[in-house]
This record gives sequence, C-alpha cells and structure tokens, in this order.
Amino acid sequence: LNFSYLEDSGVPPPLRIVENVCWDGLSSDKADFFDASLNARSGPTCEVIYLKGDPNRIIFRTHHMVMDGIGTMLWAEDVFRVLRGEKPVSFFAELTEYDLIKRMGGKPRVQFPQNNIAPTGKSDGIPSLKPRWIRRSVTGRYSNLIGQISVLSAAEARKYSEGNFYVSIPVDLRQRNNYFKTTRNFVGIIYVEVKPDNSVSDISTNIRHQLENAEDLNFDIEDVYCRYIPVSIMKKSLTKRVLKRHSRSRYGSSATISNLGYVDIGKFTGGGFNAETFFFVTALEYSPAFITLSGSKNLVEITLSVPDVLRTNNRDEKLMDAIVSGLVPKG
Repeated sequence: LNFSYLEDSGVPPPLRIVENVCWDGLSSDKADFFDASLNARSGPTCEVIYLKGDPNRIIFRTHHMVMDGIGTMLWAEDVFRVLRGEKPVSFFAELTEYDLIKRMGGKPRVQFPQNNIAPTGKSDGIPSLKPRWIRRSVTGRYSNLIGQISVLSAAEARKYSEGNFYVSIPVDLRQRNNYFKTTRNFVGIIYVEVKPDNSVSDISTNIRHQLENAEDLNFDIEDVYCRYIPVSIMKKSLTKRVLKRHSRSRYGSSATISNLGYVDIGKFTGGGFNAETFFFVTALEYSPAFITLSGSKNLVEITLSVPDVLRTNNRDEKLMDAIVSGLVPKG
C-alpha cells in the first residue's frame, strides 16, 4: 500500500551453482533453473546463478519491483568490479520514479484504444499466462531498432487480422535526473501507434516527439490508485483482465519493445570470467509480445517472450524470423 515500502534485509542475494550442459541459451526450453521464485515480500528479490556448462554462464535474476534492466546491469557491473578486486560503487538512491514524475509535473496519460491485435495473431487454446522466450544474435550495427521492429511486428500482426497496433516502449527516467545512477526500477512508458502506412522514420519521429515533450513522465490514473490497493488484489484483478483479453484476442498494447542499448562487454569481466556476449530476458506473461534488445561491439541480441496461447504452431519463431530477416543495418 501507499505506506508500504521495500527495505534492505541485509541478507546478500543468494548464489546458486547449477550444472546444465544441455541448455543452449537460445530459449527457455530446458531452463527450469529460471523457475525459482523471486518473492518481493519474503525474498530473495534477486539472485546470481553460476551455470556450469559449455560455455559457462553467469545469470543475474531480479524482481522487476526492485530493479529494471538498467538497474540489473548496474548491479552486475558492481559484482564484476568486486571480482576484479575493485571497490563496489553501490548505486543507492531514495528517489523513486514516482517521486521524479511528481516533481517534474507528469500528467495523466491520454487514453488510447485498448483493443490492439497481437503480433502472432489470435489466442489459441485455453487462456494461460505462461510465456516462453527465444533469442537470436544478429551481427552488424543498426539504427532505429525500435522503429524497425515496430513496423515489422505490425506487418506480421496484420497477416492474421486487421486492427489497432500500439507498442509500449519503456524509457529510462534516469536521463531526466542528470543521468544519475540507481539500481531501482526507474522507468516511464510511452505508447506509439503503428499504422499500416507508417515507415520506420515515422515511428522514430513519433518517439522523438514524445520524448521532447516529456511524455515519458505521463502516468495512467490507475497508477495512482494502485498505490492504495493490496498487491494480492491487484494481481488477481490483472490476471482476470489478461485472461479476458486472451479470450477476445485484443490487448492493451500489441507489444513491448525495450532497448537497453550498446554496452561495453568488458564491464562483465573479472574473477577469471570473460564475457563473450550478454543478453536480457523479460518473460512477462501480461504482454502479447515482449522484445528486449541489447548490443555490444558488432552484435545485437534480441529476445522475444510470448505467452503459450499466442505461440502455437511456432508463431513466436515465425515472428522472430520476420524481425531478424527484415532488419536493415546502417548503410
């Protein structure tokens, strides 16, 4: 509730050592080590997994209530500092994204249609919240990735049916506060409509316009009310809403696309571990499709999470194929 808050228990996040030589890192298949609960009430809210296999991997898992993608990356960087024998930085901040939005005059969001089509078509089977994720690595340097993937995903959706297609895009609000560093969840959201005749340039212009007008500070009215509603009731209500949307094959937004940008891979080296690549997975059961992007050197990692009811007949793989084959590198 509004008077509730998160408090550091003083207990270090657990380190799990898991032996799994079968997992190829390309999907959530054969990866039951991801199923361990991260409990915001009782903890742990984050953990580190040392996955012994070929190759060895280090996995940082975090509860989204505690950290966002950038926050998770900052935490991982600090762990590797210690592994290199350096002092940790520790990115503590009392300021929340809600505090920042209030301070900077965020406004109630203008509502948009809540009957959007999904990139993989209609729900098939018994409504379920269980998602599966897949991953692809793409070589080359790319610009306007969110714009490109928005247009490609909308084109795939319209192969199944016509309808509204809105993309939700998480925005790092740290840039609104002099790029200060905190590991806490510190994101705003903007929504972009993708019409049948929109170009990649149109989408990029729309995004730029919203950011110039600080629309990433806007909020939904329910964001205010939910601060006074017990989490258990919110979860039950949200689950009911999502299952209803699956039954109608119409959604609040068509997809979420999160771009974490290009990162120096050398930050994830230490203690005898030398990272060759890194990628993020957001297996969010409430979104018809959740696409996460991250890059290093001449490589872009793309992960796609889709609920089971929207990926029958390999529809998630087909969507990923369309995205990867349709991307245009920098000229």
